[in-house]
Formats: sequence, C-alpha cells, structure tokens
Amino acid sequence: MNVNNPPYCLGCSDESDRQRVVFPTAPDGSRVETPTGLYGDQDRWCKPCWIFKDPFERFEFLYGRRLRSYTRGRLRHVPGGAREMAVDDVT
Repeated sequence: MNVNNPPYCLGCSDESDRQRVVFPTAPDGSRVETPTGLYGDQDRWCKPCWIFKDPFERFEFLYGRRLRSYTRGRLRHVPGGAREMAVDDVT
C-alpha cells in the first residue's frame, strides 16, 4: 500500500497499514499525536465493517493489541498466569 494514502477501510486493511494510521510517526521515526475517534468515524470503515461491528468492537480492533501490551508491561510484577488474568480484566 502507498504510505501516503491511508487505507480505505480500517477493518479490511492489513495490520501494518492500520497501525500506520492509528499510531502515526513523523518522518524521523518519532511518535506524533494519535488521531482520536477513528473507531467512530464512518468514513474510515467500509459499509460491512461499519454495520456488523459495534463501536466497542471497532475500538478493540484498533487499540486492543497496544492496550494489552501496555497493560502487560505495567503489570510485569504480577506472576505470569495471574498477570494474563489481570490483563484480561483490565482490558
């Protein structure tokens, strides 16, 4: 996919294209401000993805992996099995 053009549908695009839109970086690789409300922006989703996924599902689809990773890192002091249960509870 062309780096300069965002994917037509965030639900149908591949993971790398989706991450490039959801968590953009500057040309030098530094992080820039993340756009908000992408899960609720109907123009970013094709009709089937918009109709068959509720807002929570779209939010989880876009941010779930990053949120779980962050939470897992913050709970690193908790033993392994309990950590995964805690991450599930938090996210």
